[in-house]
Amino acid sequence: EGCAEGCGGMRLWLLLWHEAESEAESDVEDAAAAATVAAVVGVTVAVAAATATATVGLSLFFCSRYCRAVRNKFSEVKRKVAEEYGLADELLHSWLRSLNAVRNLCAHHARLWNRELGYSPSLPQPNKFPVWHAEQKVPNNRCGIILMICRDLLAIISPTSQWAIRVEELFAEYPEIPSNEMGLHENWSQHPLWNLETNRIKK
Repeated sequence: EGCAEGCGGMRLWLLLWHEAESEAESDVEDAAAAATVAAVVGVTVAVAAATATATVGLSLFFCSRYCRAVRNKFSEVKRKVAEEYGLADELLHSWLRSLNAVRNLCAHHARLWNRELGYSPSLPQPNKFPVWHAEQKVPNNRCGIILMICRDLLAIISPTSQWAIRVEELFAEYPEIPSNEMGLHENWSQHPLWNLETNRIKK
């Protein structure tokens, strides 16, 4: 009985993974990752092997498809992962989609600093996270909001990270770049979202 359930889950995994491969063909990087997986492990591709070589974009795409196929089981997994960050699962998924889009722009050396985001991340509910809706609101269609999201997530993933300091140093090195084009106010580094002391409570 347990074997039948496990084998059925594996067949579903393979079916949806190959579907994700086909959908990813328009993206050179995702298609290359999918081809690598197929070449190494063929039709017996395992979850660990596939995700180790997949891009973030392909993984997110597959996650969405798999979630719809096994909604009850996988929705619980998504919820538990999002809880680690104190967020709703759909909100975290929105953030990851936006981060993936920005990562792709950076990987191809595209202009980002004054660009309007193609995938604007959702913002937390104001009643639960009022800091995201402060008086000096950071618009969610510019790269400034991506900096705030990275700051927020890194506070949980790596509390001792020096990334925020390096970002501030980079801004100081290029003062001629107008921060307002990034959706940031002149004193953006004083924004409560950027400062852990006033940021949302972390687990």
